[in-house]
Amino acid sequence: MNPYTGRKGNFILGFVRDWGIALGVAVAIFVGWSFLFGGGSLKTAGDAPDFTLADMDGTPTQLSTLQGQPVVLNFWATWCGPCKAEIPELVAWSGENEDVPLLGISVDKGLSPRALQRFVETRHMTYPVLHDRDGAVADTWGVSTLPTTIVITPDGHIGPHHVGMVDREGLDALVEEAEGHQH
Repeated sequence: MNPYTGRKGNFILGFVRDWGIALGVAVAIFVGWSFLFGGGSLKTAGDAPDFTLADMDGTPTQLSTLQGQPVVLNFWATWCGPCKAEIPELVAWSGENEDVPLLGISVDKGLSPRALQRFVETRHMTYPVLHDRDGAVADTWGVSTLPTTIVITPDGHIGPHHVGMVDREGLDALVEEAEGHQH
C-alpha cells in the first residue's frame, strides 16, 4: 500500500505531485520576495546616477562632486550579518587609501539617525556613512542584495562591482579595474 496514493503502483505519481507542489511553493516565495524586496537589476554600466545624502553630522554629500577620482560605494544595513562582518576590512582599507573616497550607504529604513550614529561609533567606522532612509538611492542603483560594493570611475561612470562581502584585496582590485576603465 502506498502512503501517497492509498493504492499500489502509483508511488511515482504521488512523488512527482508532492515535489511539484514544493517546487511551485518555492517559486512563489522567490517571486514574491523579488517583487517586495528586489529593487530591480543592479546598474552595472553607464553614467553613475547622482545622489545627495547626509552624513552622520547632517552634512550633505553629493556623489557628482567627487568626480575626478574613483569612488567606492558600499551599500549595507545594520541588521545584515555579512555587512557587519566586512566593516573591519572597509575601515582598514579606507585608512590605507585616504585618496579614494569610500562612502558607506546605510539602507536602514526606519532607523533613527541617533541609532545609526551609535552603530557607526561602536563599529569604529572612520569612513563617511550616509543614510538612505527611504531606500531611494538603493532603488535607483538597483541594489537588492547586501552588502553590495560599486566603484565609480574617475570620469563618473559605473565601474566594477561586487555583491557580497568584500575584503581589502578585493577593494584594491575593484579600484584598480575602475581606474583602467575610464571612458
